Amino acid sequence: MPACEEGSLKLKMTPRQAEGYVAGYFVGVVADFDGIFERLHVESGSHHLEVKATGYEPLTFDVRITPEHTTTYTGELKRIP
Repeated sequence: MPACEEGSLKLKMTPRQAEGYVAGYFVGVVADFDGIFERLHVESGSHHLEVKATGYEPLTFDVRITPEHTTTYTGELKRIP
């Protein structure tokens, strides 16, 4: 795949140990994708993401990734009472 067809996603979320899934596939934990040089590299286009952690309600969202651009998603999982 040419580099121009790939973009990246930065997750600024808590808890940082929450697991991230793209289209149902595990891609890593939030801490893997929240630093200066840490990004989730994905093919450009629309993607469905789910972030979940034990003791928290899962968070799902759709994001559109554009080629050669970093999209940042900021959020916080809610604790289960």
